[in-house]
Amino acid sequence: MWCWRRGPTTSRQGSNVEGESLPFVCHSFWELEAAISRGELDQSSDPVLVVGAGLTAADAVLAAHHLNTPVYHAFRRSVTDPGLIFNQLPKLLYPEYHKVHQMMTQQQYQLNPPPQDNTQNHHSTPSSPSSLLPSSSTTSSSSLSPYPGYLSFPRYRVVEFRPDQKCVLESDSGQRTVVQVSKALVLIGAHPNLSFLGDNGRPLGTNPDETISCRRNPIEVDPFTNKVVAADGPGMYAMGPLVGENFVRFLKGGALAIASDLAKRQREGEGREEGI
Repeated sequence: MWCWRRGPTTSRQGSNVEGESLPFVCHSFWELEAAISRGELDQSSDPVLVVGAGLTAADAVLAAHHLNTPVYHAFRRSVTDPGLIFNQLPKLLYPEYHKVHQMMTQQQYQLNPPPQDNTQNHHSTPSSPSSLLPSSSTTSSSSLSPYPGYLSFPRYRVVEFRPDQKCVLESDSGQRTVVQVSKALVLIGAHPNLSFLGDNGRPLGTNPDETISCRRNPIEVDPFTNKVVAADGPGMYAMGPLVGENFVRFLKGGALAIASDLAKRQREGEGREEGI
């Protein structure tokens, strides 16, 4: 059993926002990649709204930014929050994510002047991308923008997706901003989908009485082979977020342990056949 960070063994965690099922609202990085491969996004597109402050959200920001597609980036935490994953990563080991964190920090949306309270007005005019997004020649500090076409919305949440592809963002102080987007990617986490296992894999967790959770109750595995400890038979392994490791694509530990154990078992099987 294999689990990659954006793999098929996870299901999206929705934000329960009005309009979240609209066609322009996506819930996986793969949907963004598919849109890119179809040529739907380029520098002339309306901005892509990325919602979330995890590694997958960062991947989406980088992918859109690489195409020079404008990006709005909304997330619930402050950029200085110690719980933010970017504040926990070594800069030298993860330079691309450090870059995203710099973007989040240096190019934040500023309410200037303070907007009118739109709590009761859901027909307000959306903010223009040209008026919100920094260019290569204009920023709030009147210096050149190092990341043109990107704007972060720290401590904001989405309160509504509209059929006309406008999104209503609300700050933690209750102030609302309406933005026009081409696509919205809600990348706020995922739950493991273990429906192919008995009781959704619950007996395999470190706490068999709780639902499997990548953060709170990962699958218990042998630390040297990554075999699932509570599996009924041989040949079941787990790696990546299912065992609490969120950097599987960078670290060789789980994959190497599994490959090594499989190779060992194959050699032992061949040895028994030769001895017969």
